[in-house]
Amino acid sequence: YYLNNNNYLVVSSEIKPIIKFIKSTSFNEYAFSDFLLKGYMDHGENTFFNNVKSLPPANYKIITRYSEKNKCYWNLDNERFMRSNSSLKVIKEKLSSFFNNSIKEHLISDTEIGVCLSGGNDSSSIASKTNSLLDYKLKTFTYEFENQINQKDGELNNAKKFCKKNKMDNFSVIITSKYIKDNFDKLLLNLESPITSIRLFGIKKLYEEVKKQNIKVMLEGYGGDEMLGGYDYNYMPWLLDQNKKFKKNIIFNIFSKKNIKHFGINKLINYINSVTSLGNFTSDGSPYVYFDFFNKDFLKRTINKRYSFSLKIPKSLNLLKTSQFIETKCIHVPRALKYVDRLSMSCGVESRVPLLDHELFEFCFNLENKYKIKNFTQRWIWKKTFSNLGIKNKKKKTITDPQKNWFGSVLRENIEDELNSRLIKELPYFNHKNIKVFYENYKKKPFGNSFALMQILSTLKFIRVFEKY
Repeated sequence: YYLNNNNYLVVSSEIKPIIKFIKSTSFNEYAFSDFLLKGYMDHGENTFFNNVKSLPPANYKIITRYSEKNKCYWNLDNERFMRSNSSLKVIKEKLSSFFNNSIKEHLISDTEIGVCLSGGNDSSSIASKTNSLLDYKLKTFTYEFENQINQKDGELNNAKKFCKKNKMDNFSVIITSKYIKDNFDKLLLNLESPITSIRLFGIKKLYEEVKKQNIKVMLEGYGGDEMLGGYDYNYMPWLLDQNKKFKKNIIFNIFSKKNIKHFGINKLINYINSVTSLGNFTSDGSPYVYFDFFNKDFLKRTINKRYSFSLKIPKSLNLLKTSQFIETKCIHVPRALKYVDRLSMSCGVESRVPLLDHELFEFCFNLENKYKIKNFTQRWIWKKTFSNLGIKNKKKKTITDPQKNWFGSVLRENIEDELNSRLIKELPYFNHKNIKVFYENYKKKPFGNSFALMQILSTLKFIRVFEKY
C-alpha cells in the first residue's frame, strides 16, 4: 500500500501505519460500491480509504518526482500448455507432475509444516501428498461451528476420519457465537476491510491454534475451484459452450429434461443470470444484490463508472474460461488470499497456497471444458487423477455454515444495533428503511442468503472501527 502526494511518499505492507502517519481517515465510496455490488476486494489500485492505493498483483511501480508507472511482470497466460489433442493419459501425467512439483517446492522450509484440512478435495489432496513427502507426522488443523460438531458429514467429522486413516494428527477449534462477537472488531482491524462470511472467524481461530502448536508454515487449499470451474454457477457457461453451435435450439437444450431434473428450474434461471452478471451471485449460484438496499444517489454516482468489471478479457476465452478468469482476477482469489494472508500473519504464521502455483494453475485453466466438468461432475480431471489420495468421486457438496440462521438468532442483537444506529442513517450508501423492512421479515424466517446482510453489518462495523483509529 502507498500514498503519494506532493509532500511525501509513504509505503507500507498495511494501511494502518499510513493512516497514523497522515492522521486522518476518509473512505472511498467507489470501493464500497465495488464491494457491495460486485464482491470486489482491494482490486486494482483501489482501497477502502481515499488516497491510499494498493499495488496491483504481479506488478511493480516506478515512481519519480513527476510520474507513476505500473509494470506488470506476470499475467495469467490463456494459451500456455494448450494441447487439445493430448490423450487423457498424458493429461493425467502432466497434472500429477505439476501438482507434485508444486507441493515439493512449497515444502521447502527449515521449520515444521502443517496443513489446513477441511475434509474436502483440495485440502485432502494437499495433506495426502505432503504426508507422503515428510519424515515426520503431519499436523493438520480444522475448524467447525459449535452447532455442527456432531454432523455426520460435517467438516470436522470428515477431517478426523481422514487423519485417522492416513495416520496424521488433527487439531480442531470450535467457533462459538461469543467468539464472533468478541472478535468482530479485531478481525476487521486485521483485514482493513469489511467481510463476507463468518467463516473468517474460523480461519482466525484456526491460526491461533496453529501458533499454539508452534507451526510456522501452513499449506492452504485455495484455488482449486477457480482453476477447474468448481463453482455451481460454472455449470451454465459450460452448458452454453456445449450448445453454442445450436443457436436456434439453445433454450431447449438448456432447459432439457435432463438438466431440469439435475438442477431444477430456479437454479437454471439463476445460473443464466449469473453469466451476464458475475459477482452478483454466491458460489452456489444464488443472487445476493438487492438494489433497493442502496441510496439512489449513491448508485447513480458509482454504478455507471464502476459497475462493470474493469478487466480486459482475452477474446480467445470461451464462456467457462471467462467465468474462471473473472473469479481469479477480481472475486474469489483476491479476496481469499487477502483474508488468509492477513489472518495467518496476525499469528506470525506463513501461509502458502500450492494450488496457485502458476504452472499448475495455467495448465488446469487451459484444459478443455470436458476435463473440467463431465456428466455434471465438476473438476472431473482432478478427481480422476487423484482418486488414490483418498478423494471421493462424488458430487461437490457446498460447505454450509450457520450464518444464515445466526443472523436471526445469536447475532440478532449485533445487526439490530447497527440497523438502528445513527451511522447507517447518515451514510450516503444505504437505504435504511428498506434494509430494516427486509430484516424484519428475515427474522421471522431466514430466506435467500445472508451474504448481503454480512456485507452491510461488516461495512458499518468497519467504518466505526476505523473512524476511531
